Amino acid sequence: MPPGPAGIPPQLLQAKSLMERSKLAEAIDILRRYVAQRPKDVPAYGPLCHALLVTGNPDQALFYARQAKRHAPDMAELWAAEARALQYTSKRTDALPILLEAMERFPRSTAIAEQLVEYYLHVNNYAGADDFCTRAQEEGWISDTMASGHSAALHKLGDVKRAVEWARKQQWHNPNDLDAAGILATTLLYDGEATPAQVAAAHRRVGMLYHDTYGHLTQTHPRGKDDPSRPLRIGVLSPDLRQHSVAFFAMAMYEGLRLGGNTVTSYYTGFSGDALTQRFRELSNTFRVCGEMDAVQLIDRITADQIDVLVELSGHTTNHRLYALALKPAPVVISAIGYPATTGMRTIDFRLVDEVTDPPGCEELLSEKPLRIAAPFLCFSPLGDTPPVDPTPPCLRAGAAGVTFAAFNALHKLNDQTLAMWAHVLRELPGSRLLVKAAASKDHSTQRKAIERFIAAGMSESQVEWLSHIPGQRAHLDTYNRCDISLDPWPYHGTTSTCESMLMGVPTVTRVGDAHVSRVGLTLARVVGNEDLCVRTEDEFVQRAVELARDEDRLVHERATLRARTLASLLCNRSAYAERVSRAVREAWSWHCAQ
Repeated sequence: MPPGPAGIPPQLLQAKSLMERSKLAEAIDILRRYVAQRPKDVPAYGPLCHALLVTGNPDQALFYARQAKRHAPDMAELWAAEARALQYTSKRTDALPILLEAMERFPRSTAIAEQLVEYYLHVNNYAGADDFCTRAQEEGWISDTMASGHSAALHKLGDVKRAVEWARKQQWHNPNDLDAAGILATTLLYDGEATPAQVAAAHRRVGMLYHDTYGHLTQTHPRGKDDPSRPLRIGVLSPDLRQHSVAFFAMAMYEGLRLGGNTVTSYYTGFSGDALTQRFRELSNTFRVCGEMDAVQLIDRITADQIDVLVELSGHTTNHRLYALALKPAPVVISAIGYPATTGMRTIDFRLVDEVTDPPGCEELLSEKPLRIAAPFLCFSPLGDTPPVDPTPPCLRAGAAGVTFAAFNALHKLNDQTLAMWAHVLRELPGSRLLVKAAASKDHSTQRKAIERFIAAGMSESQVEWLSHIPGQRAHLDTYNRCDISLDPWPYHGTTSTCESMLMGVPTVTRVGDAHVSRVGLTLARVVGNEDLCVRTEDEFVQRAVELARDEDRLVHERATLRARTLASLLCNRSAYAERVSRAVREAWSWHCAQ
């Protein structure tokens, strides 16, 4: 076969074309045969390794990356490819010495440096990413990708202020930088000093950039020509139909979407599934794996399926596909469950909320229309084995020195305002302690940086006990038996953690704000009768936490009744929630038909 443009072999052009059409298995077959015949043609290995990683074959990707590296050991990109493949195998930590050696061989190589930052983020070594990027910045060779990773690391460390400063600086230099705009929007959600209006404006900015990039491809859908009562073709778009917090709340939603004879097609944009993925497959009439599709391919698939109502469950979280939704793939698009703020997207019609999280007047904070259902806006479905609740609060057990507060939220929710508030609580209760459970804390250097922030806020090391990831749902939940009271972070409330805390008989003290992100705790507390534990100011938060800690009768009562109250509440009533969701979707469709 004659060579293609610029001397590119036709096999590589064919593989490229197949990959662009998401036909990865065929592309892999062509590339394998090609490198077997021409093992020294190093450029062919890059797309082959990428395709193998995307299709969940990291060991094979590692084999070919190492083969390419043997032929061209002086190419920094091949060292980076080897390390990247290793990160997705069972020998993940083997990538670090390779990257460190490569940095010595190829000083200031952005290919190696960017992969090293990605590695640090992948293994939750946020302190390592921070230190490395800080040095690169001081030496003047940090790339935009490294800087973006640095901001993510700062965010994960809870250092919200520095993460926001980077994103704002980057936007100043490059107003069209989508990564910086997205990081700024999501990070501001965790900033206790940011106003709801500022958060909403940052999200609208991201939406505008997505529309500017993809808007020329936007689909149009006829209005006013359909039957508002017919069965609907409903799509669900999410990367989290797996072992993920979204799964706790999506099960009941699927039941509601199927009512009325509707059919449900799932568009799973993750890259590897698990037992829960199989459960969502069983709840779907059609289940499509779309992780390798680009925006146009995904939207073409949804459009071809003639979806009437598309429900997206991720917002701006990891592996989202909001940029694809700028193409308006269905007549009605709804954002639900997975994100506590507006998406900023004009092509998303509704946002599923309740009257507590988003009371009248919140409309100015949303790019979507609020689709309100009776509270709560979600339904908690406990998964797996649940341990019994110890009837005696830890503070009343023999030898107890004081109250143990639970802080079982991700480190990036623990900003300076939250830590200062919690430190105030501990000062008011001599002998009290804080049990912090965060997966990121398993990295020693990251935990050390977090401890320094806790100390700066006024807590001593002796007052804080650290736990990292605890495998198994039963063992994780059993940790609550060591705690008397949970403390909600501010302004980004817990959701899954609060539901689990209530399930285990541990009440939560919450500070309430004026946006959805800081009102979730209120809607959860209200359904179990604990609205009195929700307050408006920092001083009230401290006072309420101290009062509850000293009320032994209340703690015993919560221990004895909170699980039963939770399971009997609307929060766990799947059939009632399914009916509310079904009515809301029908309301959204009727709105479309009436336009």
